[in-house]
Amino acid sequence: MKKLCGKVLVLLISVFLISVTILTSVFYATTYRRVLNAEKETGNEAIAQLSETLNELDKANQKATELFVEDYLNRLNFVNYLLRDYLLTDSRVPDQEWTQILATAEVRAIYVIDSSGVIVQTNDKQSLGLNFYEHKETADFLPLIEDREEEGYHVRLDGVAVTTGERGVYLGMNGPNGYVVQIKVDEEVQQSYQGLMSLFSYVQNIPTKSNRRLFVLDATSGELLAITRNNQQTVKMDNRLDTLLRRVGDPGIEKLDGTDYLLCAEAHGPYLVCFATDMTSIQKRVMEYTLGIAAVIFLVLLIVSVVVFYSLDRYVLRHLLQINDSVNRFIHGDANVQFPKGYTQEVAELSKNLEKLVKVIGSGAIRLSSIVDQLGVKMEAYEYYADLNQCFFSEHALEMMGVTEEEAVDIIKNVYQNDMETEGLLRGKDGRVVRSYRVRSGGVMYGFLYDITEESQTEARLRMQLQMAQGESMRDSLTGLYNRKYLRDKVVRHINEQEEPHGVLLSIDMDNFKSVNDSEGHLEGDRVLVRFAQLLNESFRASDIKARMGGDEFAVFLPNVVDMDVLRDKINRLIENSRSRLADKYQAYRLSISVGAAILNKEHADYDTLYQLADAAMYVAKQKGKNSFYINEEGNSCMRKECIHCRAVCARRTALYEGEQ
Repeated sequence: MKKLCGKVLVLLISVFLISVTILTSVFYATTYRRVLNAEKETGNEAIAQLSETLNELDKANQKATELFVEDYLNRLNFVNYLLRDYLLTDSRVPDQEWTQILATAEVRAIYVIDSSGVIVQTNDKQSLGLNFYEHKETADFLPLIEDREEEGYHVRLDGVAVTTGERGVYLGMNGPNGYVVQIKVDEEVQQSYQGLMSLFSYVQNIPTKSNRRLFVLDATSGELLAITRNNQQTVKMDNRLDTLLRRVGDPGIEKLDGTDYLLCAEAHGPYLVCFATDMTSIQKRVMEYTLGIAAVIFLVLLIVSVVVFYSLDRYVLRHLLQINDSVNRFIHGDANVQFPKGYTQEVAELSKNLEKLVKVIGSGAIRLSSIVDQLGVKMEAYEYYADLNQCFFSEHALEMMGVTEEEAVDIIKNVYQNDMETEGLLRGKDGRVVRSYRVRSGGVMYGFLYDITEESQTEARLRMQLQMAQGESMRDSLTGLYNRKYLRDKVVRHINEQEEPHGVLLSIDMDNFKSVNDSEGHLEGDRVLVRFAQLLNESFRASDIKARMGGDEFAVFLPNVVDMDVLRDKINRLIENSRSRLADKYQAYRLSISVGAAILNKEHADYDTLYQLADAAMYVAKQKGKNSFYINEEGNSCMRKECIHCRAVCARRTALYEGEQ
């Protein structure tokens, strides 16, 4: 009887499904034609609306660009005005002033370029020292730098940063004292002026569904000019231009990016405006109309399923689901679960065995505490059963870790899932440091915890003391500058690490410093040394190494290639600033500085030789009358105090006695 009822039920369902399939097919074909025609009308309307705006976009885009340039030339002129006093006096602009000027002018960066094409001041530290003559990206600003630009300014809308390759807009203008002031504006700022006035922006911001594309091509070359942003950004077709031209006034289905699309096109002057709809989406839309009929099938099957499974649910499935729920609750931490007895002997036996297993596993915390107590050491332990998602802790384990049970379980799960090393450190919220050792065996992980807070604190104190001692050993205690040993070590390391080392070593000695000590005492002399050390820190970059060699002798190492003209300007400014900073001592004792410079290169790639050359150059500066400098370009290491009777012909003799017979 049951088999016959089953066969009749199968026959009825089969006949019903065949009838529904035929009716659904007829309904689908009719709906498909209607939706396809409606989509063609939508495409033609979208193309017509877009075509009406194309003529106005080019004029609006040009106007927006002119407005942008005019606005930011005014801002550049304002920046030029704010920097005027600094540039007229060759002074450096403070970092705080840079920040205020940038915020006021609303620009990304500001560069000050001298007449040699070098960026001498900027808020963009990465670009400091960049030479416009050495990079093709900056070549079109050279007429402005050379004062050959008739309009007195230059604009580049498609500029590229030399250091980062970042795109942006650059505007430059002649400034005071032979400088050129340049500003950088983000490309997005220019685009914001255009808004929806460019062809690309206008089309890109037209809202379309994901299955539709509205795009514009060049009617001559077939180049893609614009496409709506929320669609795929490519239009790949065989013979794209010919195919789309064929569809002008004759919508049809074509392959686009490997998929069938309904294409509508219209020629508008130099443009070809196109609308495409994914055929898959059209077919999907048609299917949505026919789902109501298909739902009847699912309703019938649902009724049959309810009848068939009712008996199984009443006597078997319900209890199995309860057992499964209890197991899941146990896996998620509920140790007080119970299992149903059921109507059958098999279900009752299964529940009994599961209750025994839960009791054995649930005794893990007691077992761990007993083991730790037996060991008699300052240790705690835990067990983690990955398959059961259960974690058991000894009595004081959570207290040692300094976390809640939920937090501890999360930590242990993370360790297990990421297969971390067998040993690690845990820092609790209360500052306690715990070392853990872990052992994995199958799906179980055992952990042992040791409190090493005291040992860790002792180690930290020793490490801090060592760091303080190392810091003192490389600093001059009076001025805070680096000492002689540190300077030597850094220069030697620089030479060894560079295949072709470059740099400049300055030897600086204070003229008539002894008169200050003799007249006002050593305490005042120390104050003078500290004031001069502060001047050195202000005059050179952080990457330059400033050191006190002893007494009133100082040295500075510049670890890079330095142009000779730039070096002379830098030393001259240092001499002038020292006279200004120590004006009271200069007037009373003629206190000044003498500076000697030596150039690091392949021939002099040795610290001792480099220092000797710088020292010899410093003595030349002193013999020339002090308060001056000498650059030892010829590599002369002569240290003679008198060379009037020397027969050697050298640059040193020429420097000292030029013009004498």
